[in-house]
Amino acid sequence: MAPLTDTQQFVAWNTLVMNADPTKFSQGDIKRSSAIASIYMGIANNGSINHYLTYSHALNGDETYDALIDLGANIAASEFRIVLEKLGEPLKATS
Repeated sequence: MAPLTDTQQFVAWNTLVMNADPTKFSQGDIKRSSAIASIYMGIANNGSINHYLTYSHALNGDETYDALIDLGANIAASEFRIVLEKLGEPLKATS
């Protein structure tokens, strides 16, 4: 498969960001990890990790961490893990 052109990469990235909905994919699916990481990075970078935690109550904290690791966002995952450890409680998904 040939590498994507800049335009194709731009379209792919915008499609991911605009359609990031983890509920469309099952746990363990890399597409779910991509959607979770997209949401996390968008909110954490534009607000804060605290904003992400209060906004994304429907996502499990450990799954968010795992999604970041799955996609190679190791620095973000490390920072998020520190927050989870400081909270001292698992962040389970809530409805």
